Amino acid sequence: KKVCPSGWHLPDETEWDKLISQQGEFRYAAAQLKERGISHWKSPNSGATNKSAFTALPGGICFNYPTEKDFSYPGHSGCWWSSTEFTRGRPWSYEMTFEYSHVIGSNVYSKEFGLSVRCLKDQ
Repeated sequence: KKVCPSGWHLPDETEWDKLISQQGEFRYAAAQLKERGISHWKSPNSGATNKSAFTALPGGICFNYPTEKDFSYPGHSGCWWSSTEFTRGRPWSYEMTFEYSHVIGSNVYSKEFGLSVRCLKDQ
């Protein structure tokens, strides 16, 4: 399913990894990607500087169960899809939380879950 407008695409694992590595050490990348302060992020929003100007916001996760349509954990975490599938139905995703300064890459969420997207302009 196409989620980005024409001329844009959902970044793949390689593009996400490049963004993260441009921030220096992987364990501190979220600090440079997250919005500063606690207007949207729960306190303490560890180390957030937004030096990258990415301005990651904590949209949370939608578990999409029949009885639950709202996003859970807003303010606690932001989680973004990549276009790279680890296994069928389980793409790579990248998560940042208010508690830590590192980015967590994983394949724990199936496509039925609702995560944020960040579109990248085609070159």
